[in-house]
Amino acid sequence: MADYENPNVACPFYKSEDNRKIKCEGISSITTLHLVFNPCSEKKGFRQNTCEGDYHKCPIARLHFRRNRGEE
Repeated sequence: MADYENPNVACPFYKSEDNRKIKCEGISSITTLHLVFNPCSEKKGFRQNTCEGDYHKCPIARLHFRRNRGEE
């Protein structure tokens, strides 16, 4: 399945998605984290509530914010 970008996403760490996965910036510049949803119907709700909404509650975004503040 081809990746695509959702124009409604506000999270700065979002990269792309497909039918089953949301792909985010990884822990280094050469990595990508894949959130795989099973069932895939859960992906839409997560994206709407987290990636498009309050992305500060996303565990991946929180990891990046802590890292950027030097709290590794």
